Amino acid sequence: MPELRNSKTVVHYNPSAKSAEDFFGGRDLTDMNNEPCFYSTTMRGHKKAWARLVEVWTEETTMREAMDVLRAFKINTHSWCAMD
Repeated sequence: MPELRNSKTVVHYNPSAKSAEDFFGGRDLTDMNNEPCFYSTTMRGHKKAWARLVEVWTEETTMREAMDVLRAFKINTHSWCAMD
């Protein structure tokens, strides 16, 4: 499964997923108190969204910025705090 990782966040991509929730998932690596995470809730357009995310990914990319790239490609996401 392809993954993008830096010191701030990690994003996983599963191009052979069978459900929307399994295409994208990610975690904020900077907030250890709340442990923010996200997953995708839309199936269409995931290949183009991943290609764009790879293209713009830097060492400074945050989880929120990654989610914004996905949303620009109409990939809806759900985020939550895993610490809850």
